[in-house]
Amino acid sequence: MPRAAWKAVLREPLLYFAVVGALLFLGQRALERSAGGGAARVPPVELKAARAQLAQELRRAPSPDEESALLARMLDEEILVREALALGLDRNDPILRRRLAQKMLFFAEDLGAGSDPTEAEAQAFATAHPELYQHPARLTFEQLFFDRATRPHPRQAAAAALSKLDQGEEVAGDPFAWGRHFVGQEPSELEERFGAAFAEAARQATVGHWVGPLESPYGQHLLRVEGHTAAQAPPLPEILGRVRGDLIESRRRAAREALLQRLRVKYGVPAAGPGGPLLPPSLASEEGR
Repeated sequence: MPRAAWKAVLREPLLYFAVVGALLFLGQRALERSAGGGAARVPPVELKAARAQLAQELRRAPSPDEESALLARMLDEEILVREALALGLDRNDPILRRRLAQKMLFFAEDLGAGSDPTEAEAQAFATAHPELYQHPARLTFEQLFFDRATRPHPRQAAAAALSKLDQGEEVAGDPFAWGRHFVGQEPSELEERFGAAFAEAARQATVGHWVGPLESPYGQHLLRVEGHTAAQAPPLPEILGRVRGDLIESRRRAAREALLQRLRVKYGVPAAGPGGPLLPPSLASEEGR
């Protein structure tokens, strides 16, 4: 089979769910055999992983005695788990239930994440979600401030000043903490500093014309926009690592939701809308008491 065809097969979500199902089946069979008896043993892959972790903690290779002690601890853990399963200690344990559910979701997410996204896949994801990556619009403007703390009627003063500006006269406002000129301001910065109404008026103002009065938490303002810079998408190399991470996380979320949806159908769990109850009305009323 050509390489491209293999890649298409490996990206197919149904393949991953088939693998999940098979592994769950094999895991259940292994669990049944563990609970049923037989000589205790530690799978080689688990022993290898535990030995590597021990070496990392020691910052050197474990000695033969340390490896023997490690194996003994793992065998003790194995027989304790087997006995606990045989006695049914895994039942009605909320912590264990949550841990198993979490591991199931992690397993599905890891499979759904797939291989590292290609540059073409990252570009397609960035194009589909421009709001996540584009540089925001920016605004450069001049403002005149009329302080409500020192003027009895700041709005009337601002309106009178606007009339003078329209006639070409020079006007001086009151001192403002952040100055008179603002360069390259983002809409979020304007809204945070001056309020939503001011930010919206600035966004819609015609370049080169004074507008106002505009109210802020500090008083009244006149505004003259000097330039707009439209929102724009950055080049892909600038954000490639971030886009790939977001795409992988998106795949993980999709795999998690697909698995949950499939299991809800399999086990007859009713679908619930946002905030909707999962319990039948009679049980839901009892649950609320």
